[in-house]
Amino acid sequence: MQHKQSLSLKEAILININIMLGSGIFINTVLLAKNAAVASGFLYILNGILVLPLILSMASLMRLHPRGGFYTFGAQEVSDFAGFLSAWSYFVGKLASATLMIHTAFLLIQSIIPLFQSINILALDLAAVLCFTALNLLRMNVSMGVQSMTFIIKLIPIMFVILVGLFLLSPGDWTAPATALTIIKSMPLVLFTSLGFEATLSLSEKIENPQVNGPRAILYAFSAVIGLSFLFQTLFYGALGNTLAQFPNFLFAFPALATKISNNPSFIFYLSSLFHLAIATSALGGAYSVLFSTHWNLYAIAQHGYAFCSQKLLTLNAHAMPAVGIVLQGCVCLFYFLITRGNQIPLQLIATFGCTIAYTISVLALLNAHLHKKIAVSPWIPRLALFNCALFIASSFYSLISATFSAFLLFFGMIFCGIAMFWMQKDRSDSEL
Repeated sequence: MQHKQSLSLKEAILININIMLGSGIFINTVLLAKNAAVASGFLYILNGILVLPLILSMASLMRLHPRGGFYTFGAQEVSDFAGFLSAWSYFVGKLASATLMIHTAFLLIQSIIPLFQSINILALDLAAVLCFTALNLLRMNVSMGVQSMTFIIKLIPIMFVILVGLFLLSPGDWTAPATALTIIKSMPLVLFTSLGFEATLSLSEKIENPQVNGPRAILYAFSAVIGLSFLFQTLFYGALGNTLAQFPNFLFAFPALATKISNNPSFIFYLSSLFHLAIATSALGGAYSVLFSTHWNLYAIAQHGYAFCSQKLLTLNAHAMPAVGIVLQGCVCLFYFLITRGNQIPLQLIATFGCTIAYTISVLALLNAHLHKKIAVSPWIPRLALFNCALFIASSFYSLISATFSAFLLFFGMIFCGIAMFWMQKDRSDSEL
């Protein structure tokens, strides 16, 4: 027996925010301070301005195709291949994001709980993927309970930094922003925090009144996250100054902030541990939200016969969930773990690049729909969005080849494997006609 399931506007917003506020806002603190110093928080505002035309484009596409997603936008307005590439690149990119969130969470947990330090972190990563896969096989209302809990927990360290930062604000140790080149290089890291506003697209068929609630969920979640990210990064740097840029990674940031409040070692330890645990929970919640929504892109590809074993991918279990696709996305995460060992930069760049390809194809779809008078929209919206996507792709490509060649090969290897699958399935379908 299958169960009809739907998501309210509030639940759709919650999923989007949970993904966007997964781990990026926390792991970026030191990296952005190194690259942009006092201007690091304003990179989120700049990102918000650059991404706004893209947000409006996605909202317009949801009004045109309320039950569609990345595949539908590309296939209906450009070509079947465009729809496939959009959905596949998003699938590949978002799972890299989930992989990074899970690994970040267990790095934090191992740093504060001695019991976990004796366990290989990849074993912990594997356990999390298996657990999330099992949860995703259940009904959606079970998953929404997990979403709500992690959302509340992740707000604790964010609001703490904002409130304490207001009291500790001290301009004396601030340094000037770095060069324009290093700021440009930081943009994929900032964009990583915005990834997730589009989660509604993957779940459009599950949302109540998607033509209205889909665009609202995107706009409301994006606005809230940009505002919180700006305040968080700005006030973190405002409280610690250039000291924040001197740390090797984000794990040192909260202990330093605790030291500004009290010199008591016990207080510093327990407060830092509390917030690291909250951040770990936030990262796990973000990863769970990604895995909760992303597999529907693979489902959309299978619906049109462009995936191997499409019929198996379309089979729903007793809770109306595509079990084979959910298991396969877990396998992709495990593959990422084995290849990257949880390395932040490659995974972050793969996530950004993969999603940006999907965004670009969707914007092209909107522009084409506008030119064919299928939808009334200001021509500046898709054109500005397309220009911004080109900037993000150039920035991501530059950062990707500057990071490690293995990351470059991993990403394009996954993309080309998908393209090969598409043409093999298309040739097979054409030969059967």
